[in-house]
Amino acid sequence: MGGPCCVSTSPRRISHEPALPRCSACGFITPGSRESQARFVCKADGCGYEANADTNAARSIEHTAGHAVSGRGDLGVTRS
Repeated sequence: MGGPCCVSTSPRRISHEPALPRCSACGFITPGSRESQARFVCKADGCGYEANADTNAARSIEHTAGHAVSGRGDLGVTRS
């Protein structure tokens, strides 16, 4: 042990279609939220989160990966 921690993903969703953008602030998903290649604006009522589209995507992935790790019970393990 002592190596880097990795989270594997399932290749179940293999498509050449772009994924629908998920708001990293509230989790709302809609095709209209990515206004351009670089701009993300959440369309959910009461949210309105704005960010660079790549930053929003990275935060969404980070959030999803965190749930995957906690679901396996790996959180709380300390390394020395």
